Amino acid sequence: LEWHQYLPHEAMQAVAVGRTEKGRPFVVIGIGPNPSFELGAWYARYGVAIGYAAHQLSLRYPKLFSSPQPAAVAAFDAETGEPMWYHNLEPHHHPSTLGDNERSIERYQDIASGKNPHNSFMCLPDACSQPVIAGDGTAYFGFEHGKNPH
Repeated sequence: LEWHQYLPHEAMQAVAVGRTEKGRPFVVIGIGPNPSFELGAWYARYGVAIGYAAHQLSLRYPKLFSSPQPAAVAAFDAETGEPMWYHNLEPHHHPSTLGDNERSIERYQDIASGKNPHNSFMCLPDACSQPVIAGDGTAYFGFEHGKNPH
């Protein structure tokens, strides 16, 4: 079985596969570009002082370091590829997913101290998490704003 759908945003992870209440197979995917503020690049390019200042400014004034990022979640009939439903999400207007920039200094300190030497100081997760589908056909997924799952 093979089909394809053009999506208005990037798909950064795999789909979840489940069945509707009536037993029909379907797939769900979260779509949207990943956050674009790579804090590490600021440190590498401009040094610690400017990188740290940019980091602090991005926490206080996130909209200066980002533009609204559109995202959506969509479901398709697994057998035909026909769209079943589509839901636009609230645009995310922060330089990274919620919590990523806020914890970057702590992660860096864990690396430097040896407490967690194999950690990455920037996580840069996808805009939408991998969806999961409950037994009743309800799809759940996390989104970069960090609020309750959809």
